[in-house]
Parts: sequence; C-alpha cells; structure tokens
Amino acid sequence: MLKKWLKEEFLNDSYTEAEQEKIAVTELANDDNDEYGTSGENKHFGSVVQLKHLQGKESS
Repeated sequence: MLKKWLKEEFLNDSYTEAEQEKIAVTELANDDNDEYGTSGENKHFGSVVQLKHLQGKESS
C-alpha cells in the first residue's frame, strides 16, 4: 500500500510532470529477510524508494 501511494499520490502531489521526467529510474533488488524469514522478490524498477529496515537501523 505504501509503494502504491509513493508511486501515485506522492509523485503527483509533490512533483510536476517535468520534474518527474528528471527522476532517475533505478533497478532494485528485494533481498531475502533472514530476520523475518521472508523471501525476496525478483528485481524491479522504481523511481521512488523506501529504505530497507536495516538501512534505517544503521543510521540511528
């Protein structure tokens, strides 16, 4: 649900069409999560990303 909101409402409410065209699309990997025992997905592409839970822990 967060991913959908980021890709639709956030982008459209925060950036003009011209600005959105300048946002780089990045290849993303969703790794397995050993802490929660969940498997990752295939690589996908995105222009708005959220930090992995481990990246948030590293910066605190």
